Amino acid sequence: MDALADGPSPTPASEPELTVVCPMFNEADGIVAALDRLVPALQALSLDRELVLVDDGSTDGSGDLARARLASVPWARVVGHTPNRGRGFALRQGLAAARGRFVVTTEADLTWGADVPARLHAALVRSGADVVVASPYRAGGGLFNVPLHRRLGSQGMNLLLGTVLPVTMSTGMTRGYRREAVRSLTLTADGKDLHVEILARAVDAGLRIEEIPCRLTWPPGRRGRMPDARMVARHLLAFSRLAWDRP
Repeated sequence: MDALADGPSPTPASEPELTVVCPMFNEADGIVAALDRLVPALQALSLDRELVLVDDGSTDGSGDLARARLASVPWARVVGHTPNRGRGFALRQGLAAARGRFVVTTEADLTWGADVPARLHAALVRSGADVVVASPYRAGGGLFNVPLHRRLGSQGMNLLLGTVLPVTMSTGMTRGYRREAVRSLTLTADGKDLHVEILARAVDAGLRIEEIPCRLTWPPGRRGRMPDARMVARHLLAFSRLAWDRP
């Protein structure tokens, strides 16, 4: 299936102010509840917006549930592909589908909050930056209800990457972009290492990068798996390339 085959075709002449992109994979248990929070939050914004969900080859009916919930929301659509290709691939499809002047990418389960798209958009407009990163490691942010093993893994990897990148949160997806800026970057990663690749390419291109403090809150009872060895290896490889290339 073509990566952008699902959902209505966008109107080329239409350019909303903001596009929110949410990749998802097998999130049937929570996607409707998340959309019940996200849709009203976006509806309340006094600007033209669109919501693009990217179904990354889900096998649990996530895509059908999302389409049914969004059927009455004219500014929202679901695009998708099969089979599962990874978060990086899904995120690149979402960026390609986005029509907004500004693009916010965030988790479909809203662990960063339903208000984070508005906050990132405001920061982009206010700062004039090309990229704004949501960081739990800035004063005023934080990690809440995140298991210790995931907290330590995230902190360690981001401390390491922070020695070669100008942010405290290099591995997170929740960010805002000026659409034309992020589309000017050559991106190839299919996994979560895309987050690091975007920042590295942005630095090389001389793009302006800012951060804002945000809270990452896991729902009660969520434990999470240990970090995938391949993901860790990809991040370490990205770090080694960055360290080698930097003076």
